[in-house]
Amino acid sequence: MKKVSSSNNVFIFANKTRDIHESSPENYHKLILENTTKLCKIGDEELPSDINSEVTNIADNLNIGYYGKETSVHNSIKDHKGNFNSNPKCRLINPSKSELGKVSKIILDNINESLRSKLNVNQWINSASVINWFSSINNKSDHTFLLFDIVEFYPSINEKLLDDVIK
Repeated sequence: MKKVSSSNNVFIFANKTRDIHESSPENYHKLILENTTKLCKIGDEELPSDINSEVTNIADNLNIGYYGKETSVHNSIKDHKGNFNSNPKCRLINPSKSELGKVSKIILDNINESLRSKLNVNQWINSASVINWFSSINNKSDHTFLLFDIVEFYPSINEKLLDDVIK
């Protein structure tokens, strides 16, 4: 505690460990700027309010409670990556994402339910359904499973792509 309170440096929480990393303010701001602008466009100052207003209107139309919050982003350091010391990366955390998620979840649940029933596909909606499906597989040693670690997936989804997929 003495070191933290007497330091002029910034202390940053790690993403997947309990570690806390120390950085100069200059290096921290450079890291944040590089990681944020890599995926996000810089918008005008009114953009968060405009987005919040639009989400509130959508939530009202869906009859769900949404008490809008201004967007802000927090960061954590990805110190579990192999090249952490030579090329540190951040994880951007948007605390309003869970609020927006309530709105998008209702819309996507309706779309997904419609697709599941029309296409008769196996899409899991929770962990229990995955466990039940896996338990019912006979001769598991005859099957192969793949694990995907998708990086920067959501920023690549633009409005046109989403519309095309839904159509």
